Amino acid sequence: INSAISAAAREGGTVVNPDGTFHTYTILLKSNVNLYLSENSVLAAARTDISHSEEKQSGEGGNYREPEVNLYVGLQDHGHSYFSNSLIYGADLENIMIFGKGLITGGRFDEESGILEYVLQGGDPQEPASRQDKGHQEEWFGNKGIALVRCENVVLEDFSVTIGGHFAIIAEGCENLYVNHILVDTTRDAFDIDCCANVTVQHAIFNSLTDDGLCLKASFGAGVFKPLTNVLIEDCTVCGYDAGSVIAEEYTRDKLIALDRCGPSGRLKFGTEATCGYHLVTIRRVKFDRSRGFCMESVDCSSLTDVIFEDCVLDNVSSSPIFLRAELGRA
Repeated sequence: INSAISAAAREGGTVVNPDGTFHTYTILLKSNVNLYLSENSVLAAARTDISHSEEKQSGEGGNYREPEVNLYVGLQDHGHSYFSNSLIYGADLENIMIFGKGLITGGRFDEESGILEYVLQGGDPQEPASRQDKGHQEEWFGNKGIALVRCENVVLEDFSVTIGGHFAIIAEGCENLYVNHILVDTTRDAFDIDCCANVTVQHAIFNSLTDDGLCLKASFGAGVFKPLTNVLIEDCTVCGYDAGSVIAEEYTRDKLIALDRCGPSGRLKFGTEATCGYHLVTIRRVKFDRSRGFCMESVDCSSLTDVIFEDCVLDNVSSSPIFLRAELGRA
């Protein structure tokens, strides 16, 4: 896959992922290259050896890219500070598109037990001790589905993501990002939009029982001070059903609560990583279904201005239909 992307990048073009299931480690995107996922194609996370972390795993001969240096140890959530060990990764790119009705998944059914295995991990490699160190101690593994860092002119359209690890999709410091008709059905954050500008998200579904469905943030994840600004979210659904049950159109409720024992999560939320601030956000015609409610958190001494929240429906909200938090700085 990476060889095909590199070849296409020489003149620009589209790489077609054909029907079938392809187990892979990190796919490296390139500028001016589109990745098309055929309707019956599956890009699936390959296993790697994990022996010292909370979740153990037997590998298949390889590993994901090594997490990059974490410049913000002690300042923000470790998971927002490294991205290169994702299943699909792109940094400092322009003019890229992932589209088609195929599937990207970090899960795999065990053939003997029938249990869904989480190949992409929900946790992080151990945080480094120093800001000069790589973003792990000892071992690392894949724990994000798609990570885009400081990219411009990006389109994500029509595909589905299941069991996406800590972040199924995370966009860091991106500009001109258009997202349409995608489905994310996962265990932790479905889609994080962090310190991005000029973003449109339409006609999409984000399911996560144990974490946030659609999350707006403004951290130092992109390596620069950059607020989140000019974002439109409309005609979407955020929900908290069992992982994998939304894409199967079953919407099961076997698991009743999130890990913090506060009911299904799956909400649309500002925060909590918010150092750079948020401005100019419109949210309309979003359905909250078996989730927590709308959450705005102005924390980390950040600013939060010019937000419109209208024509939304909140159904079967587990806690806090509307939650607002303003953290005041001190002189």
